[in-house]
Amino acid sequence: MHNLKTATLAAGFVSCVVLGAVAAPAIPNGTHIDEKYRRKFAECDSNNVFDGVHFPIYKNEEKKKIKWYPCKSDPSNFSRFERIKAPSGGKDAVLFVSKLALDLDGSDKACTNPGKTDNCSTSLMLDPRSKTPCVIKTASGKECVPVRADHIPYAVIPAAAPEGIDPMEFRNLTHLTWGDYGVVILKDKIIPVIVADGGPAYKIGEGSAALRKDLSSNPRDFEKGVTFILVPHSRDKRSSLSPDTLGEVVKQKGLDLYRRLLGQH
Repeated sequence: MHNLKTATLAAGFVSCVVLGAVAAPAIPNGTHIDEKYRRKFAECDSNNVFDGVHFPIYKNEEKKKIKWYPCKSDPSNFSRFERIKAPSGGKDAVLFVSKLALDLDGSDKACTNPGKTDNCSTSLMLDPRSKTPCVIKTASGKECVPVRADHIPYAVIPAAAPEGIDPMEFRNLTHLTWGDYGVVILKDKIIPVIVADGGPAYKIGEGSAALRKDLSSNPRDFEKGVTFILVPHSRDKRSSLSPDTLGEVVKQKGLDLYRRLLGQH
């Protein structure tokens, strides 16, 4: 975990980051990506409606078993959505500020005693290694080792949707996908992450148990004002990622991209 001292503005931007003894420049103001899209989340937070689709959606109306959960009881608090231009030689980044909900997918609990919304698999799956055998075997052989929420700090992006909502909208707007790197910032903590899972397309702001543990022990800190800075097209080939060493790779890649965004080489 990298605990780099920061001074933050009320809006959630980092105004000064100290890397060692050298003060890095402020993250520049970004350009809005799509305010109309961001306001869809505010509408769902207030009225449980996203793109005209009403929540909750039940898989069994008589028994009231929920398939898609509402927003009002778990608001996204999606307050910023911007593209940050990188200095020469760096990669542009996507910045958004929101809540930070808990994702347990890929963890021991999700694989052995899952809750209602837990999955053993993650959107990003890895190939087995000698120390980490296959967890989920399929006939196609495509799924194998999930990214463990209890071990790896990872970010979740909007992806899954009921009929009437475009599951690709966030990814089309940002060009982010599984395996991209970045950081998540809360107060004085900057934690490198990998994008490893997808959540409901009508909610935003979710991360692994390991990420939340590294950021804060106070659950109320995750209700709003958490800054995600993720870098599209920064992912490595699946074949080059090892579940044995993924934690160290995420720390190195995420922090390096963040430093480059700040002009630190």
